Amino acid sequence: MAHRRTSRLLSLAAWAAAGLVLGGCDTLNGARRTAHLDEMPPADCVAGVLATQPGIGNIERRTGVPHDYLTMQGWVTPLGLEESFAYRSTDGAKLAFLIMGPGTDSRTYFEQYMGAMGRLPSQRSVDAARPVMASIERRVGAECGHPELPTAIVERCTKGLACGPIGDAASAPH
Repeated sequence: MAHRRTSRLLSLAAWAAAGLVLGGCDTLNGARRTAHLDEMPPADCVAGVLATQPGIGNIERRTGVPHDYLTMQGWVTPLGLEESFAYRSTDGAKLAFLIMGPGTDSRTYFEQYMGAMGRLPSQRSVDAARPVMASIERRVGAECGHPELPTAIVERCTKGLACGPIGDAASAPH
């Protein structure tokens, strides 16, 4: 019973943290990989990619209304639904998010984030997660009808972490 309660609290904390990241409050530290696309990849296809991605287990999916954005013209509510996936490495140690939904510029955002709240994750964890994230992007591009996705990705790592070149995801530790 205590394990279920702890698991539920961790899940709620993770989703709250994801909401803060998308809300512009950069309270998580880690690696963020973002692209803007003309349309959102089919969510069921993305879910299938995640479900068959080596090194990933325990996937949680949420569909909801995206948050409002503050622009120079005031608050804007994007049209459409946001799809969010929280996933862990198969050893249960690393947590990452894949979030996609309508942006304010009539384009769709596709974002993956791996990190830790209130502290820097280890460089080793970031180095292990980034190739898996890149593999997901390549597979979503190829399998979900968005070949432009891998080349549209912009990556940013929190100060204190390195985001160097990524090797082959198949050779990354899982």
